Amino acid sequence: MTWQQPPQIDALQARVSELLLDGKRDLADALMREACLHPALGLWVLLRYGLGRQDAHNQWVFDRCCEVQAEPDGHGVLWSRGHYKSSVITFARTIQDILADPEVT
Repeated sequence: MTWQQPPQIDALQARVSELLLDGKRDLADALMREACLHPALGLWVLLRYGLGRQDAHNQWVFDRCCEVQAEPDGHGVLWSRGHYKSSVITFARTIQDILADPEVT
């Protein structure tokens, strides 16, 4: 069975596409930035769409992003090598922290 992304993401994609077709790039960028900071889905949206990681379009990575976002500093991560630890935590989470507070750098 093929994994289907959450319907909220489909709606986001449709709205961003509509804004881009209308020549409203600034509004589309603002909407994507807001989506990347969403408290439940933001980390996966950032990794998959903001950073263009097509390989992250699957249930396993989506679940790991939600897990990390729910408790970003609350647990140790025991994922096997090659299971997106660096992509999700070191790369995407760090960028998400900077988007949320540019002064963090």
